[in-house]
Amino acid sequence: MGVWLVANAASSYIFTVLGRMGLCVSYTTTRNLLDGLSQSTRKVIQEKAKWRTFLLIYDNINRMLHVWDPEFGDKDVMDSGTAATFVELQDCDVQKALDADVLETARAKQMRKSLDIDVLYGRIKHDHLLDVMAVHTLSFLVQHVPSIIHMQEHLTLRLQTSLAIHCMWKGRKTNIYPSATSDHDEGSTGGNQKVLDDLMLRQLSLDKEEIPKLLTIVGGDQSTVEKVRMLKRFLSSCPHGYARYGWVLPLIQLWHMGWADLERILSTHWSKKNSASDISTFHFMNEKLGRKVKNVKRPDFYPAQALVFDTLQAEVLDCWQEVLDTNNLILYFDQNPKSVEDLLALAKKIVYMYMSTIGSQEACLRKNESDQFKAGSVWMNSGPKATAGDQVLGNTILRMRDSMLHYEFQCAVADGDIGRAMNIMAVWTFMFCGSGKSKYTNELLEIACNFEYEYSDALQEAILNNWLCNLTGLDGCWFPMDLLQEHNIKQLKVMSNERVSSFGSNYFKNVIAYNVRNFLEVKELLQVATGLAKKNGAHRRKKKVIGLKLLAQTMREHQLHRYREGRTYGHVAKDDFATGYCTLDGTTRISDFVKRTSTDTSDVHGIDEDSSMDEPGEGDDEIEVDEMLDIDDKIDNGNLSLEQE
Repeated sequence: MGVWLVANAASSYIFTVLGRMGLCVSYTTTRNLLDGLSQSTRKVIQEKAKWRTFLLIYDNINRMLHVWDPEFGDKDVMDSGTAATFVELQDCDVQKALDADVLETARAKQMRKSLDIDVLYGRIKHDHLLDVMAVHTLSFLVQHVPSIIHMQEHLTLRLQTSLAIHCMWKGRKTNIYPSATSDHDEGSTGGNQKVLDDLMLRQLSLDKEEIPKLLTIVGGDQSTVEKVRMLKRFLSSCPHGYARYGWVLPLIQLWHMGWADLERILSTHWSKKNSASDISTFHFMNEKLGRKVKNVKRPDFYPAQALVFDTLQAEVLDCWQEVLDTNNLILYFDQNPKSVEDLLALAKKIVYMYMSTIGSQEACLRKNESDQFKAGSVWMNSGPKATAGDQVLGNTILRMRDSMLHYEFQCAVADGDIGRAMNIMAVWTFMFCGSGKSKYTNELLEIACNFEYEYSDALQEAILNNWLCNLTGLDGCWFPMDLLQEHNIKQLKVMSNERVSSFGSNYFKNVIAYNVRNFLEVKELLQVATGLAKKNGAHRRKKKVIGLKLLAQTMREHQLHRYREGRTYGHVAKDDFATGYCTLDGTTRISDFVKRTSTDTSDVHGIDEDSSMDEPGEGDDEIEVDEMLDIDDKIDNGNLSLEQE
C-alpha cells in the first residue's frame, strides 16, 4: 500500500492517517524499501553492463514550475531533464555484432555511393505487400460477419508463417531496467554528451578505455538521434577513443516515426480548403463521426489513429459490398458460403482496385476505360466538374492505400515482425519525401545505406532482434521502445508534480526513477486486486459500431466506391509515393545525401535541412496527378500499383 501511495504522489499526511488506521506502513519505511530496491537495480545494471549486452533508450522529460505567489520579476520556468532505460540485448552475438572495427572498415569502402532510385525501389517487397494487404482486407470482413469468424485463425496463422519476414522468438520477454534521471537536457548537442557520460561512466561504471572497443546502440526519437550524430560530427577529430563518441551507434525508434506518418496521412487527405463537404477527406469523416481530431503538426496520436482506422474499416466493408454486389454482408454469407482462398482472391482484387496507385490513376486520369469500377449515377453537382475522371474516387483510393499501409505497420509491430515493419518503412522513404518530411526521408535513406552496404549480418541481426520490446512475452504485445520510454516518462511526470526537487536530485533519481516500472505495475495490480480493473470497453465498442453504421450509410448514399465521371469537390489528394519517387529520381536528392554522408557518416541531415520546403516536389501541393504518368512503367510493376498478373 505504501508503494502504491508513492506511485500516486500521495502526501505524507495521507501516509500518517492511513498508518494510524493500520492500512499502510509509514512513509519512512516505504522510502527505505524503495532505496533498497534502487540500490539492487543499480548493482544488477552495473554487473550486466560489463558484458556490453545492452542498448540505451532515452528521451527528454520536462515540467513547468509555476510561481504561485509571484513577486516582481518572477515567472514560470520550464524544468528539463532526461530519463533513460537500460535494455538487455537478446538473440545476438555481441562480440561480432558490436565490433566497431568491422563497421568502420565497411564504411571506409564507401559502398553507399551505389545507392540509387533502383536500390530504394527494390527494397520494397511488392508481392508481399499485395498478399498482406489482402489478408487485412479479408480480416476486416471476417470480424464483421459472424458466420465466417472462424477464418480469423487461418488469417492470423498466415501472417505468422508464410507472410512472416523477420519475427521475434515466440514467448520472448524483454528485460528492461529504468535508469536514474538527470538534469541534463538532451534537446541540445552538449546535453547529449552529458547524458551519455552520465549513463556510461557514472551509472554503469564502465571504463573509458574499454567503452570504444564495442559499439553501444543508443535509441531515441528523430530529434535525439540527430543530436547524437551532431555530437559525433563535432568531436570526430578528437584523437582519444572515448571522447570521439565513435562507439555510439544511434538507432531511430519507431513509434515517433509512425506518429509522423499519421500526421502525413491526415495532412495529405484532410483538404487544404478545410471543407467538410468532401467525403474523400478526413475532415469530412471527422465531422461525420463527431471526432475532435485536428489537422495540425503532431496531432494527438490515438484519436488520429482511431479516425484513420475506423474510416479504413468502413471503406473496406463498403468495397466488399461493391465486389459481392450486396447491401447486407451478413445475410450474403449466410446464403453464399465461400472458402478462405476464394475470399483471399477477391480481397486481392479489392486491394488492386481500391488501394493502389494505378487504381487512383484509373479513376482520375483514364476515365475508367477498363470498366474497373461499377458505374454510379450521373454526377449532378452544380459546382465545377473534375477535368478528368472521378476525383473523389481517386482521392479515396489514395486515402485507403495510405491508411492500409499504416495499419500494416502497426500490425507488424504488434506481431513482433520487424521485417514486415521495415517493408513499410521502405515505402515510407518515398512517401515522406513526397510529403515534404525531409528529416524522416534522410533517416530512412540512412537506414537503407546501413542495411544494404555497411552493417554486418551479425549487427543487422542484433538490431532487428532488439528494435521492439515485449514486457509480457505474450503474442501481439510487441511495441516500439520509444513508446516504452514515453510510458515511463508519463509516470515520472505524475510523480514530479508534487515536488520542487529537480529531476537530477538525489530523491528523484535514486528513489523514483529506478522504481518507475514498479510504480506502474503496483498501480495496475492493486486496481485488479480490488475489482477496479480497466473497463472492458463495451460502451466504446458500441459507439464504434454506431459510427461504422453511420459511415456505411453515408458511403452508400454517396456511392463512394463507384465511378461517377466529373465528380469533385475541389480537393485533389497528392500521391505522396509518386511525388516522392519523382523527387528522388528527378533531382539530386539521393546524390547529395550520398556525397554528404560519404564524407561524414554523421552528416545525415546537413546544415540546410531544417526547412521541409527546400527541394522541388517537397511540400508542393500543386503537383497534379498527371505529372506522375512518366513513372507508370516503374510503379505499375509492383504492388504499390498492384497490377494483376
